[in-house]
Amino acid sequence: MNVPQNNTQRGATKIEFIFLSLVFIGVFAFATDYYIGLMHRAKVAVMLQLGTALKSAVRLTILDYKLGAGRVSNYVKMDGQRVQVEPGTGIPTATAAGIGKAYTVNKNFYIKYLNNPPRAIFYYASDLPDCRVEYRSGGKVKIITSGC
Repeated sequence: MNVPQNNTQRGATKIEFIFLSLVFIGVFAFATDYYIGLMHRAKVAVMLQLGTALKSAVRLTILDYKLGAGRVSNYVKMDGQRVQVEPGTGIPTATAAGIGKAYTVNKNFYIKYLNNPPRAIFYYASDLPDCRVEYRSGGKVKIITSGC
């Protein structure tokens, strides 16, 4: 015996639509939070790498100063450039002629040189005050990542 079917429903019900909307909102919220965390970790990693590279540049400049003929002047020649160093130590000065030549940054970084006390501040693509690497006289490198 054939029973007539009166079910003429097409598409999703309102409850199904609300449920799917909530699922999509949840997935989007999770993905956004993950992306923001990923960007923070990437900026911190870049700052740590830059700090390590600056320390390596200082060590190479000191080595070149001690092994080369640079001991008689305040300059060391590295990669065809004159790097200004602190007398008697070979540590690059915190100026464009010093650490600015000992370590060349790419276009994603920019540097501010300040005088009191002498220091070079390296920023990555933006001027975030708490996401930077500072190079100070004496070869001291300070990595600040609290605001990345």
